[in-house]
Amino acid sequence: MMKTIKQGFFLAAVMLIATISQNAFGSTQNNQRLTIIPLPVKMDLKSGSFGIKKNTVIYCHQKDLIAVANYLNTQISGMLGFTLEIKDGTGKGINLQISDKEDKTIGTEGYKIHVTNDNLFIS
Repeated sequence: MMKTIKQGFFLAAVMLIATISQNAFGSTQNNQRLTIIPLPVKMDLKSGSFGIKKNTVIYCHQKDLIAVANYLNTQISGMLGFTLEIKDGTGKGINLQISDKEDKTIGTEGYKIHVTNDNLFIS
C-alpha cells in the first residue's frame, strides 16, 4: 500500500514539474491549456496562480513524503536555480499529504491537486 502511495505522489510530483517548466518557459497562454501527463480524470481551471519563489516552503504532512519532497526540490532547483526549504506539517507553500480517507473517484494510485494563490496541495 505504501509503495502505491509513493508512486502516486511521484506521478503528482512529475506532473507538477511539467507544469512548472511549462509556465517557467512561457508555453501556456493564460494557463488555459496545460499539458499534463498522465491526463487527469477531471480538471477545473480557475483564475489566479501559485508562484514558486525562493522563500516557498515544501511541507510534508507525513514523514513518508520527505523523499518525494526531496525529489521535487531537486527538480525545481534544476529548473529555477534555487532550492526550497522542506518542513514537517502544513503551511503556506507546497503541501504534500497522504489522505486518511479513501476516495473511490481517484482509485489507489490517484491524487488530487488544489492550487490557490498561497498554496499548492497535493494529496
